[in-house]
Amino acid sequence: MVYAAQKMDQWPKVELHLTAMGHAAEVAREAAAKLLGKGRSYRDGARAFGMREATYRQLVSNVEATLWSWLERASYAFLEELGESSGWEVGEGKLPHLSGDE
Repeated sequence: MVYAAQKMDQWPKVELHLTAMGHAAEVAREAAAKLLGKGRSYRDGARAFGMREATYRQLVSNVEATLWSWLERASYAFLEELGESSGWEVGEGKLPHLSGDE
């Protein structure tokens, strides 16, 4: 995910894993855009997909949670490689959700 954020030609690899988990490709792209601060509002997204806002929000939030988990684990692995991981808590919900559309 970190690499795909810088080199969008790598995004299909991330999207492949998300679709294998049962997420729609369009929803995966929208969740990634939200994480990068480029996503549209839940209302506009729901309208574009022709569904209720609450349903759309839940679908996107599920993918965002997966992406945050992957980013957290990658960040911690990087810190371990640097020898700087002591004192860092890692686990579900430890990394702050920085998305501003909640």
